[in-house]
Amino acid sequence: RESLPELLGYFRTNHAIVITGPRRVGKSTLLYQVLSSLKKEDFYYFAFDDERLVSFTEQDFALLYELFLELYGERKIFVFDEIQNVSSWERFVSRLQKKKYKFILTGSNAFLLSKEFSTFLTGRHLDLILIPFSFHEFLVLKNKLPPQEISRLSPSQCRELKHAFLEFFVAGGFPEYLKVREKEILKRLYEDIVLKDVVLRYNIREKGSLREIAFHLLSQVARPFSYTSLKNAYSVKNTTTVIDFLYYLEQTYLFFYVKKYSASLKVQSKSPQKVYCVDQGLVQVVAFRNSVDQGRILENIVYLHLRRKKGLRVYYYLEKRECDFLVKEEEKISQAIQVCYELNRENR
Repeated sequence: RESLPELLGYFRTNHAIVITGPRRVGKSTLLYQVLSSLKKEDFYYFAFDDERLVSFTEQDFALLYELFLELYGERKIFVFDEIQNVSSWERFVSRLQKKKYKFILTGSNAFLLSKEFSTFLTGRHLDLILIPFSFHEFLVLKNKLPPQEISRLSPSQCRELKHAFLEFFVAGGFPEYLKVREKEILKRLYEDIVLKDVVLRYNIREKGSLREIAFHLLSQVARPFSYTSLKNAYSVKNTTTVIDFLYYLEQTYLFFYVKKYSASLKVQSKSPQKVYCVDQGLVQVVAFRNSVDQGRILENIVYLHLRRKKGLRVYYYLEKRECDFLVKEEEKISQAIQVCYELNRENR
């Protein structure tokens, strides 16, 4: 993964390292790659995704630590996988951090970056959000990585690269799906995110409305939406409920929202937002058939590419003319990007 060097660089600090992202994106695999660079006698490892730990509580951390010491002796690094399954874990982490212990944590939603977590570990954690494979990572997986300079590609390499991109365009970047290409994997993944990570976690009563809104967003990627239009379309009682639904879906990393660019924050907050999905393969397998054209799939891919870059803020522009992406670095607009699947006289 392209994130591996960045993650290894975090070890030069005393901060807790937090790896988060959607389900089945490869967080544990990335974690194992990090651990392979360490000596086994340097760290403890424990996974919290075991059903036998369903009653594990904050008090059990003390017992777990005693067992670690008894079995393996003193070690300075704790590695906790899928830690979000245990409540109040951040108290244990905070207490031992003050004693100079280091933590590597993974979890399947943005709960790890929640207000409560930040309160306990203010200024003492570094975050890495892992999303599905980029096109570069896809090429590495397929053993088709070309020379870095596009100008050095031969005609046959250009053709091979284009074929690889068209495959990536359809399949997306979830590792398990790329291995076996069974569509049921993506369908089940989508259902688990909506039902387990949102409906169950947040105790949603209007389950039907939540599912309809999620499916609507998936089928309308790269298009603007407003809270009011969603409320009216799906008979939700009030706009606040819609705002909550969209926030929960964003916390699972299923969707990202892009604001309209304006010098006025008030105009930004009142304008429709555009929605993008964490993976174009998910859109093509699960969304309403024929509802998403190729141009919008490409726009989704471009958005994900921009999102992977540190320090960028992305907006869309719409006045008399429109532009898909305005990219802001620090306080300056550094790029204006228009996405077209096909360039012709009308859109040139």
